[in-house]
Amino acid sequence: MSYHNKYLKYKSKYLKLKNNQKGKGKSWIKQQAEIKSLLKEKVFSLLWEKNPEKNTDLLSWLTQHKKIKNAQEIIKNKLQFKQLIESLKEQDLMMLDRSEHFNLVQMNTLPNLNIKEINQYINDANLELSYSINNQGNISEYHENDIRAMYSIGKVFTGMLVILLVDDGTINEKSLHKPIQLDKNVLNKLSSQVKARLNETTFLDVMTHSSGLKDDLPKYFAAIEKAIVNKTSIPNPIEPEDFVVYADEDLANHKHSYSNLGILLVGLSIKYHYNKKHNSTLTYNEILNKYIVDKIGLKTFSITRPNNAKYNEDITKYKNGAPDGGYYISCNELRMFGEWVNKLYNENKNINELVKKYGTEFYRDNMVEHGGSISPNLDKEKLTSTSQLSIYLNDNIVISIMSNHKDDSWNLSFAMILYK
Repeated sequence: MSYHNKYLKYKSKYLKLKNNQKGKGKSWIKQQAEIKSLLKEKVFSLLWEKNPEKNTDLLSWLTQHKKIKNAQEIIKNKLQFKQLIESLKEQDLMMLDRSEHFNLVQMNTLPNLNIKEINQYINDANLELSYSINNQGNISEYHENDIRAMYSIGKVFTGMLVILLVDDGTINEKSLHKPIQLDKNVLNKLSSQVKARLNETTFLDVMTHSSGLKDDLPKYFAAIEKAIVNKTSIPNPIEPEDFVVYADEDLANHKHSYSNLGILLVGLSIKYHYNKKHNSTLTYNEILNKYIVDKIGLKTFSITRPNNAKYNEDITKYKNGAPDGGYYISCNELRMFGEWVNKLYNENKNINELVKKYGTEFYRDNMVEHGGSISPNLDKEKLTSTSQLSIYLNDNIVISIMSNHKDDSWNLSFAMILYK
């Protein structure tokens, strides 16, 4: 059975489930278990049909992020692979369903933006979050002025900045297909192994998590914990180059590996190209402000945590913004950023083409989408903050959701996609 026919089959199940729920209360939460079960079935069928053992991106995700040691054997066995899929959480299933980072054919459906149902679900599921939604010009919001950290959604800012600089000629498009260029003071902070890999791969590889680079956050958080224990000054990097000293010295097992370090270096390469082209000495954040923050008029955007921001009392509160994420912003201004991206994509033909060619870190199937998350010990199973930005480029829909409580942002995003 083709994927399209399977999709129609599961769609009919969704509709049947919806009809069966009539008269049993309108809350989405009443459907949650049934919907999750159907999603597991859908995701398993999609992945199995695409031959999972040949999908190196999927294998990397299972081994690197889900810490499944025998993943290579599991994905060859249909029963074991099905059991693995059934063990996943909602946000994992949603990511697989949307094909984020997995290069699978995906049929996107529009979200359910019935605000009454959304608010009832927030209440019934006891979610602690903010949302701001532009549904074809109709704005709906909930605690929209709350300022929180966006975490990895900052990667969309970085990616769009690259595209803007290619568009105006600051970065030569050919440079994206050559090794990434960095200032000597940045290169000197990297291990010989990392520098060798950067010479073997391209700027675009680094930009799309395909260079095998790892992270900088584990060492940075370890330094914070050490400072807390010893009652010394907390490390407080402001400029991206200040984070490079925490870069992992080794490489991931696969070239495709989600890498905060990689996007950090992309930001520093932006600085290199801009200052070389314009004979200037701007910082990365000054370039980001010039091209995006000030142009949109984002008043709450901040590198450091504002006094009125919502945050959790753990070591993540010390994380400042950088190209790989962590900037602070209000939920409604994150929506404004999404509207700006949507307008650029639809009104500027060259930007449209560049996003399709080089924006695969955050773009697929006429959608710009990225989640953000963090935990004190960097354990993806114990998240303390989550965020989600979804831009439906063909339908003029922008959704921003931010939370400092578990995976609430992703749960609401999951609900809006599935509950029809």
